[in-house]
Amino acid sequence: VPILAMTASVTPEERETARDAGFTDILAKPFTLAELTESLQRHLPARSEAQGEDEVDLERLDALLELEEPGERSLLELFEAEARARLARMQEAAVHASASDMRPAAHSLKGLAASVGAAALSASAGVIEHQAEGGNVAGPEDVRWLGGALARFRGVASGRGSAP
Repeated sequence: VPILAMTASVTPEERETARDAGFTDILAKPFTLAELTESLQRHLPARSEAQGEDEVDLERLDALLELEEPGERSLLELFEAEARARLARMQEAAVHASASDMRPAAHSLKGLAASVGAAALSASAGVIEHQAEGGNVAGPEDVRWLGGALARFRGVASGRGSAP
């Protein structure tokens, strides 16, 4: 398991001290979600083509899929439409560096994603919400990463009997 140091001070001497103390990598604050993801990907074992299932609360997803009725609009289709609307708001907030617009959109996406079992999407939106509460706005690349998490969730959901 990688252990990451997150610090504002990243001189070569401090990097060496952190590595000697057992840290796997060091991220300079403020860091982006994309930088965190990249660091974790460098230090975690490669994932298979079946990636995504570890990003999903399968129990919650399966319970939701059981509620679907043939011929009715899928709850996951509704979720995806709402999630995409939140992502569009977040992208706009990122472009304009607006923490006051980012926070409510990220908060809403976090809750929506949790309700359908999109655990990684929910957790990542929560990180962005927390950053916005502190006045730091996620960059457009972080919002694009969330779009990828939504796509991975969609892939898992469609493999389990729904095509959002």
